[in-house]
Amino acid sequence: MKQRISNLETYLNESSNDSYELLKSVLLDKKGKLKTEYTDYIYNSTSFTYNKKEDRFEWRLYLDRGENPKEFLLNIIEDFNSKKDGGLEDYFREKVQDAYMEIEFEIEKNLINATAKYLSEIGIESYEYDDIRELIVYDYFMIDFEPIFKTIYRTDVQVALVLNANDDMNYEGYNNLISDNDNSVTIKEITQKGSSWGWLLKSQGYTPKQLQNAIIEEVDEGKFINSCRKEIRNMSYGGFITFLGTMTIKDFLEIKSSVKGRSSITVSKDCTCGIYGPYNGSGSILGIELEKNIQIPYNSDKWRLDLDNYSEMGYDIQDVFSLASAAFKGGIW
Repeated sequence: MKQRISNLETYLNESSNDSYELLKSVLLDKKGKLKTEYTDYIYNSTSFTYNKKEDRFEWRLYLDRGENPKEFLLNIIEDFNSKKDGGLEDYFREKVQDAYMEIEFEIEKNLINATAKYLSEIGIESYEYDDIRELIVYDYFMIDFEPIFKTIYRTDVQVALVLNANDDMNYEGYNNLISDNDNSVTIKEITQKGSSWGWLLKSQGYTPKQLQNAIIEEVDEGKFINSCRKEIRNMSYGGFITFLGTMTIKDFLEIKSSVKGRSSITVSKDCTCGIYGPYNGSGSILGIELEKNIQIPYNSDKWRLDLDNYSEMGYDIQDVFSLASAAFKGGIW
C-alpha cells in the first residue's frame, strides 16, 4: 500500500498530462507531497490494518485473505505434511507469496475505490475508475518479496505446549487429587515414572517427596513447590501441565511439521505454566513459577503444540482462560 501511494505521488509530480492537473491541485500540497487528509482517508477507508505510529501495515496483511492468519498457518502445515515435497521453508515462502500477490490485487481495488470516494466527497466527479487505476497500477513482478517473507517468518505467534496430552492414565491421575481431604492425594500416581509431574519436578531440581510434604504436611518447600501446591489445590477437575509462550512462525512450522534436525524444544523459565484441561474445558490458576529453563525431547509423543486459540483436543487455551497477550510472556523454541 505504501509503495502504491508513493508511486501515485511520484506519478502526479512527474506527469505532464493536463487531465491530471485537477488531481494534482486537490491531492498534492505545495511541496508536492500527498496531503495528509488524503492519506489518512485512504488508510482509514481500506480493510487493512495500518499501524500509523510505526508507519507500517501489520504482518497479517500478507496472510489474511478472508480467513484467520492462524488458520492459514495450520492449513500450510496440513498441506506440507500430506505432501512432504521439498523443504518446508521453500514451501511456506511459495504459499505466502501466493497469498501476498492475491492481496496486492485487493490493495489496488481498495485504493482505487477509496480514492474515487474521496474525490466524490470533495465534489470532484470527473474521474472514472480506469482513470484512477492508471495512476495506481503497480508491476507485481517488481516486488522484492524476500524481505517481506523474512519478516513474516520471524514473526511471533502465541502458543500452548501441553504435556502428556495423549496419556489417559496421567489424566485420570489428576482426578484423584480432587477431594476435600488432602490425605487422599496420590502423589505416587501423578509422579509415576514417565509422568509429566515427575518430569517437571526433576527438571527444576525437586522430588515427589517435596511436593507431598508441601501438599499434605504444609511444609514450605520454596517458591516452585509452593506454586505447584496452589495449582493442584485450585484445579477444577483435572488437566495437563501446560506452558504458554511465544514462538516464531519458523519454529512453529518446523515443530508441527516434524522437520528433522531438532533434538529438543526449549521452554524459557519465564513462560506461564499451569494446569489446563482441553478435553473438559477445566483448568487451574496457571501459577506454577518455574526456576529453570526446560528441555523437552523433540521426538517425544508426550506433548502437543497448539496455537493459543486453536486446539485439536477440544477446548483451546483461550476458551478456558480468556488470556491477554501478557500471559504469553516467555519464549519457546
